[in-house]
Amino acid sequence: MATARSSASVPISAAERGDYDAVRSFLNTSQSASNAVAIDSAGRRSTLLHAAARNGQRNIVSLLIEYDCRVNTPQEGTDDTPLMLALTGGHEDVAEELLNHEKCHYNAQNSAGWSALMIAAQSGLVSAMDQLLMKGPDMELETHEDRETALTLAVAAGQDEAVKMLVEFGAQTGHMNGRGFTPLDLAWQLRDEQSGRPTEGGYKRRIIEALSERRRRRRRRAEADDASDDDLSADDAEDRSGRSSGSSSRLIAGRYKNLGQLGSGAHGLALLVRDMRCNRGGHGPDSRLKVLKQISRQTGRDLQASGRENRELLSLRQLDHSCLLSLLDYFNDTDDKLCLVTEYCELRDMHTWIQWANNTDIALPFRLVTHWCLQMLLGLSYLHERQIVHGDFKPSNVFVQSDATVRIGDFGCSLDLGDAEEAVASAISGTWIYMSPEMIQNNVRSTANDMWSLGCTFYELCTCQPLFDPGLPRPALRAQICSEAERRFDELPQLLPAWLHAALPRMLRQSPPSERPTAAGLLLEDEVANSLRKMQPDQLAEDRQFLADNLAGVLEAGDDNDAAKYSPNRGFDYSLAYDALLADVERFVASSDADQQLSDYQQLENLRAKLAEKKNQAEFPLEKVYQIFTEQNVEQGTGTRSAVARSGQQLEQRMAELTSDAEGCEMVQMAILLERQCLDS
Repeated sequence: MATARSSASVPISAAERGDYDAVRSFLNTSQSASNAVAIDSAGRRSTLLHAAARNGQRNIVSLLIEYDCRVNTPQEGTDDTPLMLALTGGHEDVAEELLNHEKCHYNAQNSAGWSALMIAAQSGLVSAMDQLLMKGPDMELETHEDRETALTLAVAAGQDEAVKMLVEFGAQTGHMNGRGFTPLDLAWQLRDEQSGRPTEGGYKRRIIEALSERRRRRRRRAEADDASDDDLSADDAEDRSGRSSGSSSRLIAGRYKNLGQLGSGAHGLALLVRDMRCNRGGHGPDSRLKVLKQISRQTGRDLQASGRENRELLSLRQLDHSCLLSLLDYFNDTDDKLCLVTEYCELRDMHTWIQWANNTDIALPFRLVTHWCLQMLLGLSYLHERQIVHGDFKPSNVFVQSDATVRIGDFGCSLDLGDAEEAVASAISGTWIYMSPEMIQNNVRSTANDMWSLGCTFYELCTCQPLFDPGLPRPALRAQICSEAERRFDELPQLLPAWLHAALPRMLRQSPPSERPTAAGLLLEDEVANSLRKMQPDQLAEDRQFLADNLAGVLEAGDDNDAAKYSPNRGFDYSLAYDALLADVERFVASSDADQQLSDYQQLENLRAKLAEKKNQAEFPLEKVYQIFTEQNVEQGTGTRSAVARSGQQLEQRMAELTSDAEGCEMVQMAILLERQCLDS
């Protein structure tokens, strides 16, 4: 945190005009003087580095770096870093000095979403761009409002050299900004600065040639070797299809940034991605976060060539129900994998909550269990009314939202993806304990099979134990499923609604399957309908409070081992989950000090965004530092600022073992404190 000093004592004006001796004299007064804050000549709260960088004082910048100032501190109000301020002023020599610092965050974005590369590209600062591009920046970052990238900004500004450099380094030439224009569209719209009329020559021609060059190279290579696509580079393949499933540095399908793997199953991988064409929502979790599931096909059919598959996907995309996970997008990637894009649910899945309850002996509230059962019935009824069989219904495919509701997802088994026998065998290998007898014996998929799976899920949610023993050898498990399902219903808690006690034996009827109740039929029964009517908003608020109180423990329970506990996404998940629970701004407004609560929330959200950026760019061990601060707060018995401050030397030593980034640790400290305050309010 910045050192508190009076404005009069901090030589901001000396830094602005380049008075080396005055600044050096001040720095010698205190070890933390280099990070002091004061009001500059424009009335802004600035550090000495902000003032020097903005005014192009390279000698002062070098001096401040020598005195270990923080090179990434954002300017209050705009979140501009010193690097951005230097580039905005056109001071490439100062930018060079900052970029030479090993901890300089060249991918940081300010409050409007601008990055250093965007500023340099729009201004045509090719020397700074050359240094930035050699560091491998994210060229597909977008401004928040207009979704402009460095390339679209350079084109619109007529910076032909900047455009050529960006294209050579692989910037996406097919990106569409918020107004629906590609870089080539913007190039054709360029006008003469003096007359205001469209211009035909000069820099406009050079920009269009640069944007078209990659397309021409691709065409020449394709003509030279059209026998195999294997000889094309990854960059050419991406340009050809617009679809990439590779590294996180490239956008998948030209719009989805890979943030890491969430999990894997019988049908493929699930990735956490950010939709770069979607604006972030107001408060709460980042609405741009999605889940992209890559499903392997059993045959090499193309999506466009498969009429049946295309019809099924269109049908799934048209589903619209509050208890179903929405299918937002689908496409083929370059490896002939089907990619499905769905919403991201911040509080994991139902299986994780059941596992946590079983391990901790903390019972899930019967009210919450009843609400979730009703919501699953509603979602499955909606599917079955449209002749859609889920095919793989189980707790891990039911996802928990921050508003305490659940959504049915993972419709991979609803699609015919090739060899039916192989697909069924693959699914059965992982989900035997939720499969009906007719599915296991005859590979029969039907709505009755879904109702059996729903019954198994109901039982596991009510008892926190699976109905069948997943540890049994396959022949023994097969025998148990096909003959013993009706023996264990006396283990259901007596406090559950009577309709659940009555429905489960019927849903798990061995044969004939046609005698199992339908989801729509159950919802029409009097007791079930009465339970639906009793699902009031105040009860849902109690459900949300239970989830909030136990979230941290559930996140830990979701990690199977110590290696997974500190996976690259662990700390990021922790932050996202808290974002979700703090998204209800209304309860802050209802507090006695609404303005302060809202201010704390906004400050917390800003800190989280900066921490996520720091973690992604500098390998900052966010999850471990979070853990240290959380443990320290528990030891102190309170979450107040004074309690954390009292931890003193011991806490600093523990952090030093993890990272030398004191600025990041201070940001985590403040985030933890604000989390405590917001949750306690």
